[in-house]
Amino acid sequence: MNILKSAFVFVFAITLSFTNSFASPADEDDMIAIVEALPNSNKFLLKFENEKEEKVKIKIYNSDLQLVHSEALGKKAQIQRLYDMSALGEGTYTVVLEGETYKEKRTVTLVNPLENNFIATFSPKATHKKVFASVENNKGTVKLTLTDINGNILYEESIVDEKKERTLNLENLERGTYFLQIIGKNKTEYETYYID
Repeated sequence: MNILKSAFVFVFAITLSFTNSFASPADEDDMIAIVEALPNSNKFLLKFENEKEEKVKIKIYNSDLQLVHSEALGKKAQIQRLYDMSALGEGTYTVVLEGETYKEKRTVTLVNPLENNFIATFSPKATHKKVFASVENNKGTVKLTLTDINGNILYEESIVDEKKERTLNLENLERGTYFLQIIGKNKTEYETYYID
């Protein structure tokens, strides 16, 4: 009975040793990769810590598993890269990181930017040579511009706030026609003013 028990312990120890010999040569903590899609864009951020400072290769595949980007990175301990996939468009991408003793795969889904259907409001006419403009429901960046009839920009401001109001004083302007515009990526709203 003792011989059988000893044989069982021996076989168990050999099996355990055999199983451990096929473990990954790199610890899972040697390289920690994070892939984050930037909201409403075709860009993603890749961050990882390469504790063993191995040479790393990055490969990016589209949803059809076609290679769309490949690059070799140095042995930096911390790497942060921004990838712009605008030329390829929205979809799910697979990012593969390969070190000398390490391979990791991550997926990221990119969604096209939201269309910016902002709401623009303008004063119907210049009152006391002042005009008013406001933007609401802004989901990106718009420009508020004041131009003369020849297209010369007299005032320009970038607006990233969801809601913004602005009053402009036109008293120093010469007599003529002026355009107050709110310009977005896919949309422009404007009002025409005549100063006499």
